[in-house]
Amino acid sequence: MAPVADTLMSELDRGRTELFVPEGRLVAAAIAQFVRSAAVGPPAVADALADPEIWPSRGVWIVVTCRDDGSARYGITPFAEAADVANPREACAAIRRAFGE
Repeated sequence: MAPVADTLMSELDRGRTELFVPEGRLVAAAIAQFVRSAAVGPPAVADALADPEIWPSRGVWIVVTCRDDGSARYGITPFAEAADVANPREACAAIRRAFGE
């Protein structure tokens, strides 16, 4: 997940608004989804990411989910898995490098 500039914000607001990934809320939402669905795995995490209540009211986030089968999906929250990534291996490798994996 990465925050990106919200095109609906004025330049002044963009400069004054701290955009952050709400890690605590994401983890809590994923755990709650695991409990509700009685399943642990990528689909439950994707469902948690699609919950608009966990995202701050200001800002926009792009979410890329890299899967074990080599595919990947992306979207702007709360539509976290709206589309296939055309080059999943390259995109996921770049994301892993950015996180030092």
